[in-house]
Amino acid sequence: RVRELESATNGQERDGAAVLGQALDATIAPQSPALPDSRAAPDARGGADHDGPKVFTPPPGGLSWPAAGNVVTPFSAASRQGRQGIVVAVPEGSPVTAAAAGRVVFTGLLRGLGRVVILTHEDRCHTVYACLGESTVSVGDAVPREAALGRSGSCSQTPAPGVYFELRFREKALNPAEWLAVRR
Repeated sequence: RVRELESATNGQERDGAAVLGQALDATIAPQSPALPDSRAAPDARGGADHDGPKVFTPPPGGLSWPAAGNVVTPFSAASRQGRQGIVVAVPEGSPVTAAAAGRVVFTGLLRGLGRVVILTHEDRCHTVYACLGESTVSVGDAVPREAALGRSGSCSQTPAPGVYFELRFREKALNPAEWLAVRR
């Protein structure tokens, strides 16, 4: 389904908010290989009809920062611009890395977000990396924590070159700053 969305516009940018929602929805199919199919037997997290945990649990040590910069635009769940993530200011062309191990479920251009990479993680968690100048991953790639995803660029979400980063759990935006590892 994600590949259909990516090719549906013949290379033109698509409406960011609408396609981002569709891309996230497409990654939670009942038999998705990134998600455990626990309908066969009950488990401690939710019983026979388990569809993932009800509370987000970050990886040990928290999420890695997607880029080495300062937050210039904080999280705003009720943003009028559709922004439900943070913007990390970094020079254009800076490396952008995975906050946690996952699988690439979308890479492409979205209106207002520029070049976007979406990773799915276990238990209905997604991370979104936008305003990229380039991406170096493809749909289906498995990526470890801190693996290179591409390089920073700019878009309408960033006041200067940087990276837009979202954390989603069960399709709901969470403030990523609360879950990012403490920098040393």
